Amino acid sequence: MLTAVEQECADRRAAIIAQAKLLCTQGGHYLWGAQGQKPAPSGPVILANPILDSANLANTQFCAATLNGNVCAGRFRAHDVWLQLPVQKIWNTLTDDVSKFVKANAANPGAQVGWTGGLTPRCILGYTNNDAQGSPTDYEGGGPLLNKVVWGEGCDDTQHFDCNGFVQYVVQMVCGVSVRGFESITDQRPVMNKFGQPLGTVVKTGEEFMPADVLCFKGHVAFVLDGGAAYAVGAPYTVVHAESAVYGLNFGKSKGGHYKCIRLSPSTILNRLV
Repeated sequence: MLTAVEQECADRRAAIIAQAKLLCTQGGHYLWGAQGQKPAPSGPVILANPILDSANLANTQFCAATLNGNVCAGRFRAHDVWLQLPVQKIWNTLTDDVSKFVKANAANPGAQVGWTGGLTPRCILGYTNNDAQGSPTDYEGGGPLLNKVVWGEGCDDTQHFDCNGFVQYVVQMVCGVSVRGFESITDQRPVMNKFGQPLGTVVKTGEEFMPADVLCFKGHVAFVLDGGAAYAVGAPYTVVHAESAVYGLNFGKSKGGHYKCIRLSPSTILNRLV
């Protein structure tokens, strides 16, 4: 039988997973460097200077949210966890249909006028995976799309996340506590929360893992969706995460290859000294 604190922690973990899944089904977009911001003038995610010019396609942006020089392509490709329109076209050169669309909307470049099914063309800016900076703008499985036109959904009032920002944002929403630095937790390097207690701990092999434990991969983090089994490093577990620009926010996929698992402490989860 669980103690009162253990039950409260279990309820809070369930709430974390519920909130993470809700953000997935509501259609949040993946954008590297975004930690739950929306494309509003008051926030760090801003609307790109909108340009719609059929003679300057490489610089054409259609009301695309930007941060760190990257342009959001919306939920770029359909995923079988939840329904969305598939996006199959990548435009490298000016074509007649793109030209007509651009010209038709050139007078109102900040609008959220959709292509068919609410999709809009936009140009990918910033770095690609192949650059020294290592920016993961993997709109096509890691392939470089710098200065190429892709198709994405509108971004007005849409939440934007990368993998780390997604975890931090959900915990902040549900628990009211910042978990910045959680990914650096090791057995040798504890990270303390504001109560002077560990922010989290490393889950040991054979220990029963729990929902909302955080799997750490090379360059990625994800919530464990379900718990109850004995934990093993690198084993595949069902996750909820901001996966990538290609697959967006999703849940229900099995992912293996992580190198550690972090469990947020009761004082962190409950945001009080326990």
